[in-house]
Amino acid sequence: IFSRYTYLDGRTLASGTPAYVGKVMPNTAHDALNLWTEYELPGGWEVGGGGNWLSSRFADSAESAHVPGYVVWNAMVSYRATPRLRLQLNGLNLFNRLYYDGVYYTSAHENHAVPGAGRSVALTVRWEP
Repeated sequence: IFSRYTYLDGRTLASGTPAYVGKVMPNTAHDALNLWTEYELPGGWEVGGGGNWLSSRFADSAESAHVPGYVVWNAMVSYRATPRLRLQLNGLNLFNRLYYDGVYYTSAHENHAVPGAGRSVALTVRWEP
């Protein structure tokens, strides 16, 4: 089991706009938490799963626009076919959660949000010499 928590209090220390000093930095979440666990099973199999949580964050330096926090769940299954060959299938964002990976906002006319990756899978073939 692996787990990690991060707390950030990222604030603007200096700015060309004095009103932004002391405000939370854009796109910086105060809290982030992840949890991952893996289990080795008989016959060369391994399964794992976990989630990543990020709290809400401001999109702008004035703290007037924000995006909500989110949780994304992932899983994996792996099989050691031979002592040198391992196959692994990862499922990412299993519940196809809409979340924003990055945000940018300066005014109602100049802003954007970058959505995070939707549900996806990745197959890895690993050869260990």
